[in-house]
Amino acid sequence: MTNAIFNNVIDRFNIHKLNIRDISKEYGLDPYLVAAICWQESGFLSHSSAYEDEFYKRYIRNRSKTFLKRLYPKLGDDIEIEKRQLATSWGLMQVMGETARELGFRGELKELYNSDGLKYGCLYLCDRIKIYHQIDTVLSAYNAGTPTAKNRDLYVVPVLNKQEILKEEKVVIECFGK
Repeated sequence: MTNAIFNNVIDRFNIHKLNIRDISKEYGLDPYLVAAICWQESGFLSHSSAYEDEFYKRYIRNRSKTFLKRLYPKLGDDIEIEKRQLATSWGLMQVMGETARELGFRGELKELYNSDGLKYGCLYLCDRIKIYHQIDTVLSAYNAGTPTAKNRDLYVVPVLNKQEILKEEKVVIECFGK
């Protein structure tokens, strides 16, 4: 990674560092790990989103209006928009809309672009920790819902590498501590 690219990453990190620090600590999580996930998932771009068509086809498409109303009582008549948004990942930690709903989020899903996305990402990470315990398995499950072997090189190793890089960066240490 060139210095210019890394400096751009750090500039984006600086925008969110206090939220990352405070929300991580609120959930008892290592802020360096949460920041590394944010870096991997969104590059610290809070308005990142990604629609996942395979997720939609596999898990969302056939959901009934009754089921969707249970997740989001304010749901109007156009359930297709909600379904598409459930199959979209949102914000710094790229939380799936369906995951946020299952964890109790009842706002408009676009609100996951703000600190709500960070909160629900941390809540989901805590859930994965309670289930899987080992950090490699936790990270794989965070990314894929359940741990997968192929995630080790594609997701787990990059997140752990980013965590180590952040632990050496002065501006990050000044915010998070050692």
